[in-house]
Amino acid sequence: MSQVTSAELAKHSSQESMWIAVNGEVYNVTEFAADHPGGVEVLEDVAGRDATPEFNEVGHSEYALETMQTLRVGSLKGAVKSGLESTKFNTNSSPEDTPMKPKEENDNNLLGITLAALAVALGVYLIRS
Repeated sequence: MSQVTSAELAKHSSQESMWIAVNGEVYNVTEFAADHPGGVEVLEDVAGRDATPEFNEVGHSEYALETMQTLRVGSLKGAVKSGLESTKFNTNSSPEDTPMKPKEENDNNLLGITLAALAVALGVYLIRS
């Protein structure tokens, strides 16, 4: 896998090419975005940048974190990797358990909740493919 600079990551911030960085790793979520349970707009909000704080705020299942690896592009150059071991795990979560609120109601929590749902939806997407 290659190293991705912050400048290169920033080029991928649209629906046509959407990358995010999480814990020092870069993921191409372009094709997955349409299946994201929180909607494509949530990923658009963090596309092209390091989304680690938002992603790590929310618990993720080990399975969701494993399936993210299929979308991995490379490592974010210069990033301090905290690794998946520092990510909170919620092994009892499902898409139905994740409370989703309209963007207007709670901008601060919606992003974190949706990123958690991203991990769950990745599993669903990969199972369907």
